[in-house]
Amino acid sequence: MTTALIQRVSYFAIGCCFVFFLIIFSVFFAYQSITLAAQREAFAQRIESHTDIFKQVILSKQLFVKNNDIDEWLNYHNQLEKILSTAPEMTAKQQVILNSIQSRNLNLKALFEKQTQEQFNNANKILQNHFNARLLTQLESIRADAVNLSADVQENIRDTVEHKFMLIAIVLLLSLSTLTFTAIKLRRILKTSLTEVDSAITHNATDDFQKIELTYPSEEFESIVQHFQEMNKKLQENSISIDAMQQIIAKRTEVLEEMTRTDPLTKVANRRAIYERGALEYSRSKRASLALTVMLFDCDFFKKVNDEYGHFCGDELLKHLCHVCQSEIRDVDFLGRYGGEEFIVILPNCDNSGGIETAKRIQQQLAIQPLVFKGQEVFVTLSIGICSLTSNHKDFEQLVNDADQAMYRAKHNGRDRIEVFAA
Repeated sequence: MTTALIQRVSYFAIGCCFVFFLIIFSVFFAYQSITLAAQREAFAQRIESHTDIFKQVILSKQLFVKNNDIDEWLNYHNQLEKILSTAPEMTAKQQVILNSIQSRNLNLKALFEKQTQEQFNNANKILQNHFNARLLTQLESIRADAVNLSADVQENIRDTVEHKFMLIAIVLLLSLSTLTFTAIKLRRILKTSLTEVDSAITHNATDDFQKIELTYPSEEFESIVQHFQEMNKKLQENSISIDAMQQIIAKRTEVLEEMTRTDPLTKVANRRAIYERGALEYSRSKRASLALTVMLFDCDFFKKVNDEYGHFCGDELLKHLCHVCQSEIRDVDFLGRYGGEEFIVILPNCDNSGGIETAKRIQQQLAIQPLVFKGQEVFVTLSIGICSLTSNHKDFEQLVNDADQAMYRAKHNGRDRIEVFAA
């Protein structure tokens, strides 16, 4: 079951309020109990103090000598009764002691009234002393009960303070433990959920689309996850489309690059590709001190073929020428159309003799493999110029120029022949 995070926070806030009121109630209840115990203590002390004063009055004066002595005694007794009337709420044990004090107070009053009625003021000295002794005995009993009451109250205060302190400590400890556990739980939920979302976003940045699985589901984060999954789906679709588009672009770029390096008619390398490959072979041969030969040839009387058979036949003848050349050169050799009916073959790790041998093979195959065009055999011969790399050549272009000079010398010397450039 998915619980809303705001609901958990609300529960946490309610729990904090409950704990706060529970602590306040515990403190208030403890305060009430201690205040009541203090009132009981003060009550017992007042009784004890008043009985001591009362005893001093009896001991210091001869009662019943004068009427004003009776009035004074009655005044002190009324004060004692007033104190007893203000008794606070007592425990069962303390109530027994208080009942004893009240009973002795009644006996004290009854004794005094009885003696007064019998006119003890006219009695002899012995009887007066006896009467005073009985009054003092009653007061001493009241005082003893007051001392017992005070002792019990003090013990009760100690127990109350101890018990209430323990109660408050337990409530506070349990409350803080509960609040701490809840706070840690909420923090863990928030931190874990945020970490899981952050991890998924980080993986998304590297196109590693992941589905978020929340360890602690909550309505708020479930909403975030739902929107995130929808975004992931769209991103994946877009990513797939982009990947497909990139593949198409890469293939078309490759085709375009191939077209920029390929002669559209013969499908062999064009002039640009010739110079790129030539520069590469030139640098490699110079660096490793290897042989490098360039063979440049031109179709003899190619214009005559176009005039006699048409340009379409001329195109087919060029294609046929390339096919024958590719069958006679090595895999490492490089054939390209230099321009018009002129072609170049780059021969890596090959000297003049190797170039002459390759040129002869091509001539021989052209002699025995004519182009058949509309039932007619169309032959073609080549004027071939060969030049090998020397220390005089500063770049590939100079090597091509020297091979070109050799080719024109072949044309000048009668065509259908091979000429080697002489440095």
